[in-house]
Amino acid sequence: PGVHMLLFSGHADATVAHADASRATAAGAPAAETTLPFQRGGVAEVIGADALSRVISAHSDTLELVLLNGCSSLHLALRLVHAGIGAVICWETPVPDAAATRFGVGVARALAQ
Repeated sequence: PGVHMLLFSGHADATVAHADASRATAAGAPAAETTLPFQRGGVAEVIGADALSRVISAHSDTLELVLLNGCSSLHLALRLVHAGIGAVICWETPVPDAAATRFGVGVARALAQ
């Protein structure tokens, strides 16, 4: 029981635009913070590192691996490590889509074996 792995593959370098700052702040993302965008009803919603780390670390008793396969996701990865997640894989720098896709497919295949 419980979540053992979390694999995120997507854009992780979305910054909050000034026009969306109040909505993003309500979702836990300061206006200058790098965030992860999610889509709801065709509209991108940004979730800040604080909010994401709270939700993800709530599963730290069973969560063994978090893969953040998105550009510049180190900030969130460090928060997760400090919150007790044992293994976190991320990108410190921007990464081309093709490279991130190959990496994600390779990790998924390796985990499936």
